Amino acid sequence: GVKVYIGGSEITGASANVTADGSITYTAGTTEANGALTVVDRAGNQSTTSAEMRIDNTPPTLIAVDVGSIKSGGKTNLTGAGFSTGGNAPTLTIGGAVPTGMTFEVKDDALIEITGGAGEVTDGKIVVTDQAGNVSTDNVYLQIDNTAPPVASVSNSVIGACATCTQT
Repeated sequence: GVKVYIGGSEITGASANVTADGSITYTAGTTEANGALTVVDRAGNQSTTSAEMRIDNTPPTLIAVDVGSIKSGGKTNLTGAGFSTGGNAPTLTIGGAVPTGMTFEVKDDALIEITGGAGEVTDGKIVVTDQAGNVSTDNVYLQIDNTAPPVASVSNSVIGACATCTQT
C-alpha cells in the first residue's frame, strides 16, 4: 500500500489503493484539507507534486437574492459563501432544474450573478453545487416571470381626480 499526504498531513478517514495499472485511487475522508499531494510507498520512497489538492466537504451557503423576481435578461445577485472554493460552482438550479436560457456567473466566493432566460419559474428554490459535489441546503427562492399580466377590459377609460377605474 501507499500513504497519501495533503499539505504534509495524512488525512483521517481517507484511504489510498494502488490499482493493477499502477494508478492510485484515493477516497477522501470527512476532514477538510488543502495543499501539495505527497505519495509515500511501503519502502519509504516519496513523490510530491506541485499541484494543489483540496478535500472540500462543506456545501455552499446561500443567504439571499437582491431581486426576488426577474424576467428574461433581468439580473439578480445571489449572496452567500463557498461559491468558488476549489473552483467555480459548476451547477445552479432553480426549482429543481436549469430554466431555459438562464445563465449564471460566479463573481467571487460570496457572489453569483443570475440572468433570467425564457424559462418560467414560480418561486423556485435555488440550489448551488460546488466543484466537490457539495449541495447547498438553504431556503433561498427566485421567480423568473416572463408572462405579462392580462387585462381583459377597462370599465371606464376616462377618469378624473378622485374617480375610480375598475379592471376585470
